[in-house]
This record gives sequence, structure tokens and C-alpha cells, in this order.
Amino acid sequence: MCILCGGWAALSITTGFGRQILRVMLPGDLCSHIFRRRAFPGLSVSALTPVKLFTIKQPDIEELLERRPDLKTPLNDGAWDEGRAFATLLSVMGLGSGRQRVAYLVLSILSRLGEMPVRRTRYPFPLRRHDIAAVVGMSEVHVSRVMAEFRDKGIMHLEQRELVVEDPIAFERIGLVSRGSSQ
Repeated sequence: MCILCGGWAALSITTGFGRQILRVMLPGDLCSHIFRRRAFPGLSVSALTPVKLFTIKQPDIEELLERRPDLKTPLNDGAWDEGRAFATLLSVMGLGSGRQRVAYLVLSILSRLGEMPVRRTRYPFPLRRHDIAAVVGMSEVHVSRVMAEFRDKGIMHLEQRELVVEDPIAFERIGLVSRGSSQ
């Protein structure tokens, strides 16, 4: 098992339709549990920034859980929460407008980074338009249009690998589709 200790990565699947980012991985995320049982064709993890990984061998995990059975519940709860967040993301990506998809993605990342509620400020944000497009299932052109609309309306924009939030209330109103406690 690998834990992402520093940097951002993307869990992607490549099919006949192209590359789809399934999850933007942040520090603290498990990044190899998906590959544990058997290979999954087309599934890959790629670095979006320089990353640092911490690797734990399966026997060491089993030994740790044997010594510390109190860790089983938090690990299982974390996996459940991750699955619920992924299901919500899929729902928004399938049913939301382009504006909602992009705003929801960004807000879900900020939430996972502990940056909620959103403030009028700058956040490190290494995703580029093509990465955003690969997550939200839109063309890069459509993402560019949505981002231009956000910029022109003074809501938010990307600037030199930073997210600049100018109107957090409007931004949250667009992206809080059905987030509730799914993050």
C-alpha cells in the first residue's frame, strides 16, 4: 500500500473514449489500494506535482492492525467516506451543468484540504484546464468557457497554478449542488 505524503496525483482510467480522471489525490490519500488484488486494465496513477510516497508492505499492515485493532474502524470508515464522496462526484458529473461540475470539483478539493468555508484568497491549485476537463467529463474548450465566465463575473480564476477566489459566496452557491456531508 502507498500513501501520498506530499504533492497531488491523478487516479485515471483510459478507455476507448479517452482518459478520465477518477480522483484527484491529495496528501494523505491511499494510492495503491485499488491495485492490491489484481491488475485493472487502463487504471493508472500519475503525478500532477512532485510527489512523495510512503510505502507499507501488506504483512506490515496486517501486523499493525493485529497490534492496534482500534485502527480497523477508522480505515474502514475512511474507505466508506471515500466511496460515498466518489458516488456523489459521479452524480454531479452526470447531472450537473458545466458550471456546477467545475465549481463542485474545486470545492470538493478545497474541502478535502481543510479549506472550507472558502475565503476570498489564493489556494495552491496545480490542476490545469485539461486536468479539470478530464475529471468533470467536459471538453477543454467547455472548461475554458466556464473558467472565463467565472473570471468575467469576478467569482474565481486560475493564475500561475493558484486558485484565486474573489466571490466565495457566489462560488459556493454554484458548487454546493448536493454536497451535504459527502466530503
